[in-house]
Amino acid sequence: MLHAVFISALLGLLISALVLIWGRPLISLIGGREAALDEALAYAGVAFADATAIWLLNAFASSLRGASDMQKPSLTLLLVGRGLLVRYGAPVGSMFAHISAAMLIYGVVTALTVYYVRWGD
Repeated sequence: MLHAVFISALLGLLISALVLIWGRPLISLIGGREAALDEALAYAGVAFADATAIWLLNAFASSLRGASDMQKPSLTLLLVGRGLLVRYGAPVGSMFAHISAAMLIYGVVTALTVYYVRWGD
């Protein structure tokens, strides 16, 4: 499992770095201009900071599924993760960066919860 954690963390960091380094040219390439470009960059900066947590979350959940335990990762992802998004999600009318910050909280807390469910006993 240590290899899966290492690969997941490495891929998450790589994806985050790519978006942070080349985010402006990529978003401009698909048509982002002026204020829309700035909002998209603000969203991408926070949302892709979450890539490592999402990769780890899926690696931990997959290890539980591989051990023939389908119930714990599913319940954890649904109850903990979505509950966090509903409770601490962005208020109506807020900027996109706030929405991606809620996704960041979801990714980190849910990954830690799945890790604890798997190895915390």
